[in-house]
Amino acid sequence: MSNPVSYTAPPDSHTSWRHFGISSMSLSTDGARLYALCKDNTVYAYSTAHLVLGHAPELASKTEPPRRKYATAQEGLGPMYGFRHPLFHATSFYIKSALRPMRNGQSELLAVGSSDGGAVVFPTDERYFQDDFASGRQYIPTVSEATFGASHATRSSAAAGGRPGLFRTNSMTNLSARLVDTIPIVRNGTPLIRGHDKEVGALTWTRDGKLVTVGDDYMIRCWGEDRSQAADLRTGGETEGRRWGCGWADVGDDFDEDEW
Repeated sequence: MSNPVSYTAPPDSHTSWRHFGISSMSLSTDGARLYALCKDNTVYAYSTAHLVLGHAPELASKTEPPRRKYATAQEGLGPMYGFRHPLFHATSFYIKSALRPMRNGQSELLAVGSSDGGAVVFPTDERYFQDDFASGRQYIPTVSEATFGASHATRSSAAAGGRPGLFRTNSMTNLSARLVDTIPIVRNGTPLIRGHDKEVGALTWTRDGKLVTVGDDYMIRCWGEDRSQAADLRTGGETEGRRWGCGWADVGDDFDEDEW
């Protein structure tokens, strides 16, 4: 039986509500971020450099002495921030994520399936959401807060003779509103609509940057970037069946307006 090298404490919102599982993980192009798709309708971003705090012989050169068989796993840093969107709901473990690496002039994008009948795409460049990091009561936790906050709260509750409350709900759609977050939540995703009418689970990126989605409606869709065609689908209406069999990115009402 293998012992873990490290583990991370659950987000504080889980401690105050209930614990949720992870159905998919994706690694950024440079390996600096690990994105974990959680069933609380959130994708959590972790710093891979802080998943292990301290020295880990398993990750060092082969000249290092082997790790003791029953060594204690170290606790790593918790999530830095999370992604959410009103049309992203992970009500089953079939919901997956896929990351498009940065190459050939294309930006890095994180795509997630959803039980709402579509996929949602999030840009991962952190320069795009610095305002979310600095807004209101949301903040990026320090190492000590993220590492010890949740476990300390659990121990304090146990010492008081209680335990974190667990609640049951028949619907996951309003779950995000019930969670109390102590990390920044970024909501700048773009949903891809009209491509599916049932849950989208599996998805992947092609080498040339197109997104392939698989839905429970027995449809496999291939999504490409074409701003003019997407604008025509969004603004042209249903005349002569022009939208039949097509899907597009759902953006703001002013996105397709002439800048001139």
